[in-house]
Amino acid sequence: MKKLQFCLVFLFLLLLALSAAAQVQNGTFTGTVTDPSGATIPNAKVTVTNLATNLSVTTTTNSDGVYSARDLPVGTYKITAEAKGFKTISNSGISLNAGTIARIDLKLQLGEAREVVEVTGEAPAVTTEDSRLSTIINSAQISNLPLNGRNVYDLMQAAPGAVDVEGVLSENGHNTVVNGLRENFNGFLVNGSSNKGLSGGAVNTPILDTVQEFQLLTLNQSAQYGNSAGSITNLVTKSGTNNFHGSVWEFIRNDAVDANTFFNDKQNAELVAAGSPPNKKPALRFNQFGGTLGGPIIKDKLFFFGSYQGDRFTTSTIPSPTSVEGLEFRQAVVNSLPNSVAALLYSKFPPAIQGTVSETVGDYLANGESGSGFTTVAEYEDPGNFGDPNIATRMTALFTNLPLTTPMIFNTVSIAPSHAQGNLFDGNEASGRIDWNFTGKDRLFAQMAWSRQNDTLPALSGLRGFTNPTRFIAPNGTINWVHTFSPTVLNEARAGY
Repeated sequence: MKKLQFCLVFLFLLLLALSAAAQVQNGTFTGTVTDPSGATIPNAKVTVTNLATNLSVTTTTNSDGVYSARDLPVGTYKITAEAKGFKTISNSGISLNAGTIARIDLKLQLGEAREVVEVTGEAPAVTTEDSRLSTIINSAQISNLPLNGRNVYDLMQAAPGAVDVEGVLSENGHNTVVNGLRENFNGFLVNGSSNKGLSGGAVNTPILDTVQEFQLLTLNQSAQYGNSAGSITNLVTKSGTNNFHGSVWEFIRNDAVDANTFFNDKQNAELVAAGSPPNKKPALRFNQFGGTLGGPIIKDKLFFFGSYQGDRFTTSTIPSPTSVEGLEFRQAVVNSLPNSVAALLYSKFPPAIQGTVSETVGDYLANGESGSGFTTVAEYEDPGNFGDPNIATRMTALFTNLPLTTPMIFNTVSIAPSHAQGNLFDGNEASGRIDWNFTGKDRLFAQMAWSRQNDTLPALSGLRGFTNPTRFIAPNGTINWVHTFSPTVLNEARAGY
């Protein structure tokens, strides 16, 4: 217990020591307040207000006239500056992005403080406070850019230096190589907490309509972003505001309105030329549906945002040739070797389709296709060829019920249901977030995202009548508390799951 207490105290002190540097999912406003001549104004009062939640942070300029409002949530803000002997200036409609430092300089004019000079959306076009290279995609772009399967991580490939390597590499990293570094060198964050699996790649894929901002850092990111040398994908999720807002959707893909595949068309041309009926288009039915809802629980204080998405996916493989065992062969194995694994499979899970005879038992032996290499019945019935004489006895019983003319192998064509492909899967996703500005110096949010993907890929091409279902559970959660000690000292404590 004493060791635990020591570790907690040490962790708290470490968080205090790093409070000025660590900032991932939030942003900072900084700048200089000056008079008409360009001289700096110390002790000017600067108030930064979030226009959606009315969150207000107040600070003062230092002796050099510089102010800094740190660790502010992503959003649109109004910055107000006032000082004795000067008119109040208000700059409204300024966007703040995740992990960025926006420099907003304010020039006060001589006059009464009750006089207000209003400026709208005046913000620098270039970030000059750090040297990181990043690409930021806002919520409007996220909502409107076409994404296969609505996977927000596909937007990684919109950044300079990011290359799609699907089908080339097989590492985890969302099929993207950034600046030539390995795919699994990519890092993933959601609201500042790690979303990267032990073998690389993102664990949870947030629902598209819950993402407020997408930031891809590609060069010169600081140590606070962890141990991923390729890139850092930093997602910030939406929060509730003082107004209720939400959305509903359904996206549909269906083979009824799809063109046939190239290879199926080619195969159909050969079938028609041979006088056989063509194959149907592979089935494809993909539906994504859901909704979001956010708003105030207590105005200006407590907000919620929740979302659900259902994914329903059905498809099948292109017809492909395969081989199955004949009925008479299976029955002979069941009768002669009733306690064998083969007998269990043949009796409980027979092939669903039959085809044309390819080989008899005699052909199978003559071609030496057995794993033992035996080519005659006599070799199977010779006890000297086995360490266990009972095996030879069982082989004798088998061939007694299995004439060499028995059809053994049939050629057929299989059309099997197929498993999830790429961004298309079957399952459910949900997320929720609570934001609480419970005092002027304390802000807290908690967020949880969860998804379950179902994979019912049939075993043995689906010919055996049973599947091998699996479930993939992917959670990601964060709880974050920001406490302001003074205009120049604050602490951010974060825990992720």
